[in-house]
Parts: sequence; structure tokens; C-alpha cells
Amino acid sequence: HRFIWLNNDEMGELDVRWNWLEGDYIDSPVDVKNVHWTLGGPYFNEYSRPDFSSEWFGMNKRINYCKQNK
Repeated sequence: HRFIWLNNDEMGELDVRWNWLEGDYIDSPVDVKNVHWTLGGPYFNEYSRPDFSSEWFGMNKRINYCKQNK
């Protein structure tokens, strides 16, 4: 993303844990905060097993849960 309204000296660094590029980095830290799937994420059938896909499937199940009343 381009921040053309900022000068380079006005931008700080973003900790790699907050923009982990799956497939680009080796040896991920234990505490990755945000995964950026650059080739496609686990939400696509043809790309269902990238790094961190089990975390995505677990969170997807939690946030899309709907308790049914009897």
C-alpha cells in the first residue's frame, strides 16, 4: 500500500508479527498477530493448507457459530 501523502521519514516500521507474509518468511515467531496470505488463504478450496490455516479454521468456526435454541 502506498502512503504517498507521507514522506519516508514520517513512516515508522511495522513489526513483522503484525504483517506476517505467509510463504515469504521462514521460522515464524510464536506470537504472529496477523497473517497475510499472499497467494490465497484457507478460505479457498485449492489453497486450504497454507501456514496458519489451522488457526484460521479454528477462528472461523468460533466467529461463525450460532447457538440453536430448542
